[in-house]
Order: sequence, then structure tokens, then C-alpha cells
Amino acid sequence: MKQFACRYFYEGSWWGINLSAYDWADAEARARTLGLQLDSEIGAIDPAFEDAGVCGRLWTILRNITR
Repeated sequence: MKQFACRYFYEGSWWGINLSAYDWADAEARARTLGLQLDSEIGAIDPAFEDAGVCGRLWTILRNITR
């Protein structure tokens, strides 16, 4: 399954959530069911992003943009 970035508005703030789905159409259907706004497919997730150096962060950002 792929990961998709979604958001929703709650008590005056936007909140983000990752949604698992098979493809974009499946993600749209799941987001609609849950009342979420579907933003994009997530290309890469780096669990150590906070501790990554500049090169690691840049690679993750570029990977997500190009997907």
C-alpha cells in the first residue's frame, strides 16, 4: 500500500494525517469517506528525519516533490 498526505480542519487549526491506500483513486475514496482533504502521495518517509543531516533532509524533500 502507498501512503498519502491528508489534512482536516478541527477547532481552528489544520491537522495532518497519513492515509494508506492502493492508488490515488482509492485514497480519494477513503479520504472522502473520512472527511479529509487529500493533498499528495508520500514518496519517502524517513523516520530519522529530525536527526538527518542537510543531505538526508534534502533527499527526502526532493523525493516527495518528484512523486
